[in-house]
Amino acid sequence: MEAPRNSGKTTTACVSVLQKVDAFNPQCQALMLTSSHRTAMHALKVTLALGSHKIQCHVCTDRAHIREDKMRLEKGAHIVVGTPSYVQEIIGHGALVTKSIRVLILDRVDEMISEGSKDAIEELFQTIPRSTQVVFLLNKTFAALKDMTTKLMHNPVWISHTEEADLDDSETLTEPGHRSDDKLYEMEVRRHRR
Repeated sequence: MEAPRNSGKTTTACVSVLQKVDAFNPQCQALMLTSSHRTAMHALKVTLALGSHKIQCHVCTDRAHIREDKMRLEKGAHIVVGTPSYVQEIIGHGALVTKSIRVLILDRVDEMISEGSKDAIEELFQTIPRSTQVVFLLNKTFAALKDMTTKLMHNPVWISHTEEADLDDSETLTEPGHRSDDKLYEMEVRRHRR
C-alpha cells in the first residue's frame, strides 16, 4: 500500500494483524518489520490500543537486550515488531519461531531498503511459511522495491493513495473507499502483471 506519511497505513496494518491473531495460540502469528525503534514503538502502541489484553506483543529492536528478548519470546508473543536485521538475528538464534506466522507487515519498506535492509528482508522471507500474507506499506515506490516485490511475492496487488503512481507494468482498477470522515473517495488498486 502506497500512501503519504500520516495517512493511517500503520493503523490499517495493525487492524489487519489483530484480525488474523488467535489469542489461544501463544506462538508468533504476526511479524511487523519497521525501519527504526521509534516506528516499532508506534506500531506497538497502536496494536495495544486496538487489541485485546489477551494479545501479547513484543518489540525487538535493540541488540543490547537480546537476552531479555530471547526469554520473552520463549514465553510467547502473538505479535512481534522489530527491525529487519535484528529480527533476522533473533530468528537465527532460534528464539523466534516463524512456522505459525500468518501475516508479515513491512512498515515503511521504502525506508528500510534505502537504509540497507534489503538483504535482511530477503533472508527473512526464506524463513516464513509460503502461505504467509505479506503487506508492504510505503510512502513512495521506486525501482528496487518493485523488483523486490516481484521476486518475493506472488501476484502482488498495489493499492495507491497518492497523486502520482509510477508503476508502468500494471493494471489500474478504481475502487470506492471510505475515509475516516465517511466521505467516499476513489482509490486506485494496481494489480501487477507478470
